[in-house]
Amino acid sequence: MGDWGNKWRFAVLAALFSATVHLGLLLAAPQITVGRLMGGRAAVSAEPPAAAPANRRLNVRLVDVRDRIFKIRNPNEDEARTAAVVGAELDQRARELFERLGLADKPKPEARLQGLGANVVLPKPSALAPPEPKAAPPVKIVEIDFRSLPPGRMSPGREQSPLLPRRELLPGAAVPGVAGGRGGAGEAVPLAMRLGALPAMPLRSSELASLQPQTPAPAARPIQDVLGLSTVSGRLEALVSVAITVYDPGAGEDGFFRLDIAPNPRAGRLPAVPKDVLFLVDCSGSISHHGLEGFREGLLSLLGGLDPQDRFNVVAFKDQSKPVFDEPQPVSPATIAAAQTAIAGYRRGGLTDVYSSLAPFVQEPPAPQQYRPLNVCLLSDGNSTVKNSLANDAFLRQVIKLRQNHVSVYTFSSGSQSNLFLLDLLAYGNRGASLHLNDEDAFAPAFATFMQQHAAILVADLRYRATGGLARDLFPRQLPHLYRGDTLSLYGRIPAGAEWLGMQITGRDANGGEQELVLRENLRQAPRGDSRIATDWAAQKIFCLIAERVYAPAPEQTAEIRRLADRYKLYVPYL
Repeated sequence: MGDWGNKWRFAVLAALFSATVHLGLLLAAPQITVGRLMGGRAAVSAEPPAAAPANRRLNVRLVDVRDRIFKIRNPNEDEARTAAVVGAELDQRARELFERLGLADKPKPEARLQGLGANVVLPKPSALAPPEPKAAPPVKIVEIDFRSLPPGRMSPGREQSPLLPRRELLPGAAVPGVAGGRGGAGEAVPLAMRLGALPAMPLRSSELASLQPQTPAPAARPIQDVLGLSTVSGRLEALVSVAITVYDPGAGEDGFFRLDIAPNPRAGRLPAVPKDVLFLVDCSGSISHHGLEGFREGLLSLLGGLDPQDRFNVVAFKDQSKPVFDEPQPVSPATIAAAQTAIAGYRRGGLTDVYSSLAPFVQEPPAPQQYRPLNVCLLSDGNSTVKNSLANDAFLRQVIKLRQNHVSVYTFSSGSQSNLFLLDLLAYGNRGASLHLNDEDAFAPAFATFMQQHAAILVADLRYRATGGLARDLFPRQLPHLYRGDTLSLYGRIPAGAEWLGMQITGRDANGGEQELVLRENLRQAPRGDSRIATDWAAQKIFCLIAERVYAPAPEQTAEIRRLADRYKLYVPYL
């Protein structure tokens, strides 16, 4: 019994001692700091706590830089941007037309435009006011042949309009009165406007010249002459719509702008530039079964829609290349059928030599009899598996050294094992674009959509020059071709104090003549955008620096890439 009593007393004393110690530690905790572990033991001090260090800023990068350069196009977003660019230009032309006719002060009709995608614009019936009697007599256009005038009346300053065939824009309906916009007989005129009929509006001499067959044009004007212009001009003026959007962060910081150039409805009168299209298809063992199936499906669905004036060829490659034709062939039912038969028989297996398969085609000189751009479409994961294959940097430098000026390289890939550094830089450095999808099953429709948007070249071999300090930070440095179904965007930085943008853009048309667009814009009066313009500019500059680091490395390039990535919260997968 005595032993149990002693044990009980010891247990109570131990519990009291433990509670006292823990209570003391709890009360003294605010005054105790734990230092570094030294020799495996924690150094404890009773000094007052030092001031807490400043909170570190959490820099979360959620935007992949390649997504800002090679993002998969959203058709709805593209159509909205193109419609905005073209719509602004059409609004301006309508205002100019009303001013010339002296109708600028008339009430504006309340007609809503709908059905733009169907190529017909119609107002909702509810938007039309009740019909009223005809407010104006029928209009008769008086035409005077300029060549029939006596010499004394053929003054150089007399305004002239081209003699164009007249056509009825509203078949079966009375001509609306100029005062009320309504026809006679007490019935409303069914307003309708087909976009294809827009060029029937009076054309300025510069527009008419751009629509005529072109002979070789004189040399481009010196860039300093651009400063004397006050608006968009040049032979491309009638064919494209131009929009400039500015982002001004304020607080005395540099601003940024985006320049969008989109073919407008009038561009349909300029024929597409004939081109050669080469499809290089990777059939090696590094391509998965689903990946090759996506390549096959995309190509088979695409061939039937090739432009009849183009030529094409399909080349399967592993460690060696196997073309369908010895040289590019015209698009015809027979050549398409031969290519489809070959593509349906492609099977995966063997090693890959991407460089040896690509190099012979990028260094092929253009045909002397007719200039034709060559678009090389590389469908591959970019992984060479043969012995002694070139490293990425050496591969890219060799292609740049061999590539002829008429060649553009587009890369297409899918899956999680693609060499995106090689594929992205190969396209970016050779005036092309890169399309990659992680989902192999989604590749075929995305590939078909991309190729449809880039089916017709309106103006090839674009070059640009800009005035002042804007040229140093204008991207991309190399412009792709201007395609009929795509919007071309350039991004620039606006130095503090800069007010005007002056640019000259030139290129070749289908007849080999030079097309030119010259613009001068007051940046302080341009429409405002958001910070995404600055983010896209930074992504463009980072890509340019990465390319320069490959082709002409310098120690400061990586530091500048990291600075831009931190400043604009961009994730750069290549570092």
